[in-house]
Amino acid sequence: MRDNLILVSLLMLTASLAIGNSIDDIVDWATLVGGIWALFNAIESSVNSDLRKRTSNWLKTSAIKRYEENILDTPIYFLETFKSVFGDKTLSWKCLKRSFIASTLFIMLVLIAYLNNNSLIHLEWTSFKELTDLIISYSALGTTYFSLGLIANLIPDYISLFETRWILSKAVGVTIKKLLILLIVDVILTGLISLLGIFILLALLFFYQGGNIQDFVSSFRTEFLSIIISTIDFKAFGRTDFSLGIFFYASYFTSIWFYMFLTSTILVRIISTLGYKGERLLSFLDIDQEPFNALGFVMIIFISIIFILKFFNIIAQSLLHG
Repeated sequence: MRDNLILVSLLMLTASLAIGNSIDDIVDWATLVGGIWALFNAIESSVNSDLRKRTSNWLKTSAIKRYEENILDTPIYFLETFKSVFGDKTLSWKCLKRSFIASTLFIMLVLIAYLNNNSLIHLEWTSFKELTDLIISYSALGTTYFSLGLIANLIPDYISLFETRWILSKAVGVTIKKLLILLIVDVILTGLISLLGIFILLALLFFYQGGNIQDFVSSFRTEFLSIIISTIDFKAFGRTDFSLGIFFYASYFTSIWFYMFLTSTILVRIISTLGYKGERLLSFLDIDQEPFNALGFVMIIFISIIFILKFFNIIAQSLLHG
């Protein structure tokens, strides 16, 4: 029953967005919602009944705790969830395999967002032949980016998985200030790991095309800063439509997962203070039986509200200016 209600609510949100927003916003929203739902649903399927029950109890009792306590408890439950999904040992085939799957899916999401927001997807055709050509064209483009992404991200993502897990293990039992510092350190280290992988990929491509070490070093010195800026700015590099930011931001999978986990738990804490209405909403989310799906749905609601507010802001701006 709850799944049907969720589906109806998502369809209603999609319709409300479609009324006034461009197709770009719909694609962005659908990509985010689909990714979040797939992630938390996969987590729900991976955790054992003991962790599910303890997480449920933690979320239901969040209202009687201070916000600071709830925030500081989050790394503990996240690390246990992480172990359930990737295994107790980071140096294992299970962890490597699941890291590869996570990297693959996250690269796909980032790739869709990049292609969509850089107007590289033009869904217009006047004949079946043009539609066929369109599909072939984007399939080739997507396959190229996706293949390079796997090469560039497989090892860096696996290393960043180590790094984020280690950082969060240091965040257990600390103060809010130290937690914030650790999260900033995580962002920096993950970025450096990702950039190292990108430069290794560039070197391999350079040598594959017949370049030598001296030419590569010379080019690297000349274009180092522009590579960094275009990567972080999520812009195309050089004379192509290609952005290294696809690989860079895909490496933040574990960090983004934690931020969503933290945001959702804070939102559940807020909902739980709303009295009877809050209790009804939490009951609808089925925190007792599916706490992780509940966290995912809370995150989906939060993201959807942001998109709806963006839509109303566009309407307000258009009314003010004419």
